[in-house]
Amino acid sequence: MSVEALLSALGAGVVLAWLALPAFAALARQSRRAAPPAYHRALVLALVLGTCALSLPVLRAAWVAFAGAPALDSWRFAPLRIVGRWMAPLIGSSEQAWLTSPASRALSLLALLWLVATAVGSVQLLRARARLLRRHAGAALAEGDIRRRAQQIAQGFGIRAPRLLVSANASLPFSMGYRVPTVVLPESAAGAAERDLDFMLQHELSHIARGDTRVAFWVSLASVAFTLHPTARRLAREIAFAREASVDAEVGATSALEYARFLLRALESARADDRCCNPVAVSMADTALTRRIDMLVSKTPHRSRSARTSVSLAVSALALFTVVAVAPASWGVADAGKEPDASDKSGAFDPRLRSQPFGRLAPDTIRSAVRESYGAFRACYEALPEMVSTRATLKFTIGTDGHVAEGTVSAEIPQLGQCVERAMFELVFPAPSGGIVTVEYPIIFAPG
Repeated sequence: MSVEALLSALGAGVVLAWLALPAFAALARQSRRAAPPAYHRALVLALVLGTCALSLPVLRAAWVAFAGAPALDSWRFAPLRIVGRWMAPLIGSSEQAWLTSPASRALSLLALLWLVATAVGSVQLLRARARLLRRHAGAALAEGDIRRRAQQIAQGFGIRAPRLLVSANASLPFSMGYRVPTVVLPESAAGAAERDLDFMLQHELSHIARGDTRVAFWVSLASVAFTLHPTARRLAREIAFAREASVDAEVGATSALEYARFLLRALESARADDRCCNPVAVSMADTALTRRIDMLVSKTPHRSRSARTSVSLAVSALALFTVVAVAPASWGVADAGKEPDASDKSGAFDPRLRSQPFGRLAPDTIRSAVRESYGAFRACYEALPEMVSTRATLKFTIGTDGHVAEGTVSAEIPQLGQCVERAMFELVFPAPSGGIVTVEYPIIFAPG
């Protein structure tokens, strides 16, 4: 696959993803009144589907380039053929025509701009990570009561106690780490009341037990693909909120009011000693904390809409996949099903191949197999009483096993046509993909 085709397909993916992400996010928000864990899963799934939408056109182009045919041949459907002819000035009728079209060049330019934005987003992510590590580089390992209590709580969650640090630069506790989960506590944890310390450790170890640090890592990577997209920023904030609310529901299940008061005390402490690099700051903002406490102490049962949301997201993803799969073959990928018009002169032969691919078999493959029988066709011609310039047209169907299933030969000289027809049924081709292939193959015979 050429660089031009790759950039064109990537540009199409950018357009598709940027349009699809708001729709996926809106569907995910339908479950905001469901249980917080279900809401969190729906939001993460929306981001994952948006990222998949970005890669679908590239994957389709790569499949066509290496497999030789698109998954579906949309041009066999009459309405799409009509639309394709109407859009031909924009999309072209072949790969080369598409790649030189204004639309393809615009998509390639968009892909380059997206690569620049993604590179900037990646640098920003790495810098934020580096600042976080530098800020807490001098953190000390937790010891004494904090360590013992953390081990007890970890056993209750069925996990190993993670690395536990106490940092002078942390105003709120938080968890981080993909391969080695780590909990960072503020220095105030050492002097906290026993109940507050339990809430603090239960909250962070619940994140570890749920695998939230790994999910947050992948969410941050996926969000880089949507740098500058306003929906992606809002979606990332909502995912962070839903992640905290999910842990709130678990930790505060038996003492919701007392746990809510703990959250308020934690926020007051953070305001008194504001830190810029706390990854949970977004979930402790006034609006987010109000929502968390409301969900925590609300007596209204959660409405179970997570199943409906999951079905909606799945149907939308299937529709998106179908749109990409049935896109015209000229949209930035090799046009394996086009009708070749090039002449291939070999001695007295001038074959012009026209294939109607109900199944799929490359024209060059068909042409090569027919050439192997040129000797038999030439023998038929040389058996004539008088060799004059003439032509015969082979019309045959290649079956799913690669053999000629049926066919006829139209010839100006009946004797030649009968002989060529017998030789035609001896032709053997590779097995087509997707069904039978109908071929019309004219041959010109001439002396010499």
